[in-house]
Formats: sequence, structure tokens, C-alpha cells
Amino acid sequence: MPTNLAATTREMWIRTFKHQALMRIPILNSLLKRRKITVVAGTEIKLIVGKADLESLAQEYIINDPLTAATKELYANPEFKWKYMQLPIEIDGDEETENKPKGDHKIIDLAKNMTQQGQEGMKLKLRTVMFHANSGTSDSDKGFQGFQDALVFDGDYGTLGRTTTTENSWWQGASWGGAFADQGTARSMNIETIRQTIRASGKYADRMLSDIKIVVAPTNFIKLQSEMETRMLYKTDGELAKQGFQAMTLDGVEIVADYYLDNDSTLAKYLFLIHLPDWELRLHPSRNFRLTDPVWQGQITNGYDKYLSRILVKGNLFCRQPNASMFLSNVS
Repeated sequence: MPTNLAATTREMWIRTFKHQALMRIPILNSLLKRRKITVVAGTEIKLIVGKADLESLAQEYIINDPLTAATKELYANPEFKWKYMQLPIEIDGDEETENKPKGDHKIIDLAKNMTQQGQEGMKLKLRTVMFHANSGTSDSDKGFQGFQDALVFDGDYGTLGRTTTTENSWWQGASWGGAFADQGTARSMNIETIRQTIRASGKYADRMLSDIKIVVAPTNFIKLQSEMETRMLYKTDGELAKQGFQAMTLDGVEIVADYYLDNDSTLAKYLFLIHLPDWELRLHPSRNFRLTDPVWQGQITNGYDKYLSRILVKGNLFCRQPNASMFLSNVS
């Protein structure tokens, strides 16, 4: 393949990927603006997170009381593995010869087409990663971790075990009733459900309402939109709405529709409340959605007359404080 095509494709990919892929997914758009999509090297992703406070050690006393002294374990050290992902892009001999960079016979702009197809493929894959069903063994599984891995009750996360209220309840996703057993309870998509979800997740952390995003399927978004219009509460003044996403604001919290959640009846009932400062998509600098140059496979014995390039990713999506966010699986 001509070297100028490889160079053109690579330059176009670098110049447009952030805008065409990352910024077109609502939650990743918000993370990017808060600099929560980072590029950092290292052997593993190791965190130091707070799990307790010193309030219980405070003492009220009169002058003749003995003063207490005690210690308390304040921190934990979750660890996350690097995950690997790649997307192959192939061009066969006919495609290459029929679409040379110059000539009246060119059918498509090959560099532009390769870039667009790669961006669209990665955008769809990133949505799948974020919203995929909790695997239950995601710390050791090869797949990227998503919102459910952090927020579904119980099961290891970041190598720390979780069991309802008895083991590391501080590391669970937020719970409506505090028992960590109500994620699948059937709830109606209405204003009260949104307000109660904000309330329940807020008791675990001090938060700015502008740092909260609620993600739902378009089907549920329209239901809530109709109720808010009836009560004259419908507003589209949030950061995502201003960028053209289907979004509205209630009590200072932006609610956004993600079309991926309308893919089937199970996903359509999902509701995610995401406290953005706690989440990070970390990427390794050597595989930061890197597009390799196309290599002709015919130079290998028994190879084919095809050019192959790959989009390479090494990273993971993780949460520093799951109990400030919430996942509901049965809202309709």
C-alpha cells in the first residue's frame, strides 16, 4: 500500500478520533471534559481510597472525664488489571487498486473510509464495554470493566470482596434502602424515582449536582420528558443538551438518553446514576487507541492479498467510590 495512504490515514485518525468517537458518547464526553480520560503507564492500576472517617472517635466530655484514644483503619487499596482490546481493519487487493489516492476511477476516499469505519466500530465497542452485563469475575476476566461491574451488589471489584452489609459495604454501589438488595426492584420511570435515586446515592458522599449524570434508554427518557412537560419542569440547559445530545435537567441534575440502551428490552430498563469525579477511563500511552500502519499479508507464506491494520487499546474503566453512583435494572 502506498506510504502516503498510511500516513494520511494515521494523521486523520489522530486528528478526528477524540471528536468523532469519544465526544459522541454522552458519558465519555463528560469524563473527557473533566479530564477523567487519562493516559498513564504502569504495571497495574493501583488506588488508595478512603473507606472510613474519624467521626466515631470524636468525644464529648466534661473537664474531669478521661480522654479517649483509639485508631481506625481509614484506607483500602483496590487494584485493577490492564485490559486489552483491538479492532482489525482489512483492505483487500481490489479495494486498494480501485481506490488509489489519485485517479478518476477512485470509488471512495480510502483513507477517510478506513478512519470512519474504525471510529464507528470503536464507538460501538466502547458503549458495549460501559453498559455490558456484570460478569461476576470481571477482575480476572479479559474484558474491560464497565458501570455494572462497579455498581452491581456483591462480587469482587478491584480485588476487594463485597457481601451485602457484612463485607466492605462501603465499596458497594449505592442502595435505595441501604440493604444492598434492591437493585432489581420494579420502579416506574417518573420524577419521584429520579429524585429518590439522587437522594439515596447522596447520603454516601458530598457531591455537586453538576457532577452527576443519569443515563437511561430513549424509551424511558421520553416517558420522563412527558411528565416534566406536563408539570412545566422540562429544561434543556445542561452541558450535554447544549452539545446536541438528547438531555434534560431536573433539580440541577442532567438526564441523558443513550441509544445503546434501546437495543433490547433488558437494557431499556437500566438506569445509571454516575458521579463523574469518581470514574476514570485510563489508557496506556503505548496503546491509546493507536492505529497501526497497514501491512500487506501477502508477504507471509500462504498469506492473502490483503492489507491489515489494527486499532490497539490497553486500559480499563474503573470507579474510586462506587457508593456515590447507582445502578437500577428494572425501571419502566
